[in-house]
Amino acid sequence: MYCDGSSWTSNVDHPVTVSNNEVIYYRGRRLLDALIDNLVLVEGLKNASKVLYSGCSAGALTTFLHIDYVASRLLPFSPSVKVLGLADAMFSLDQNQFDGTPGLFQRIAEWGYQAWNSSYSINSGCKNSRSEEEDEWKCMFGEHVSMFVKTPVFIINSKFDTWQRKTILGTDCDIGVNCPKSKETFDVEYGRSMLRALERIPKDHGYFVSNCPGHCQTGARWNWNHIAIDNVKMKDAFLMWYDQQNNLGKSDNPSIQYADTGDLEPSVTSMCRRR
Repeated sequence: MYCDGSSWTSNVDHPVTVSNNEVIYYRGRRLLDALIDNLVLVEGLKNASKVLYSGCSAGALTTFLHIDYVASRLLPFSPSVKVLGLADAMFSLDQNQFDGTPGLFQRIAEWGYQAWNSSYSINSGCKNSRSEEEDEWKCMFGEHVSMFVKTPVFIINSKFDTWQRKTILGTDCDIGVNCPKSKETFDVEYGRSMLRALERIPKDHGYFVSNCPGHCQTGARWNWNHIAIDNVKMKDAFLMWYDQQNNLGKSDNPSIQYADTGDLEPSVTSMCRRR
């Protein structure tokens, strides 16, 4: 599932007038509920025994934000249903950009959380963890909300995510190609911070985090079938995790978690598409 522009969090009763006197509606949460109602009651999702909720980019953020809610909507119809998630490309970090100021995504998340009336729709555990109400918008970042997601999720991300580089870091250049040394160093430290953040997520969450620059990697067949970490391909890492989560005998084992710990180029046992 992708999104409505607010990652299904908006919930405003009145229409909003924008430029050229056009009218728009911030009602993403109501759209999400309508989608779930249709899938469950019309399309037969209430009979499912296994459900994979997945998305990339803004759709990955919806996975973090809503998967527990989606699971709670399915359980009354199918108490034994197994719900799992796949979040591709939005394990985003809450950090200022290269010049020290808040990046574009920080500004959008802070503004949108208020404008969209999103407080009702984000993960309640994350929201309740914020000591100040004005900081609740930070739950729009993958690194914060993922810590409170109870439904197992597999995270796919690049340490040098091309979208995050522009909208969070403000370093719109290619690592190892045309980046000034200062920006390259800043990007490398962001990647290291991503690995540290992954160490804090719940143990049932798996991940595959490479050095291969990209965004929405599951949508490209080559990436899915060939990008590798420690000689394990992206698709195989996910399938191992999926099998583990669906097998009660294996679910107590350490989760499937792969990350390239090198700083720039893929490690010797890892692979990216050549530039």
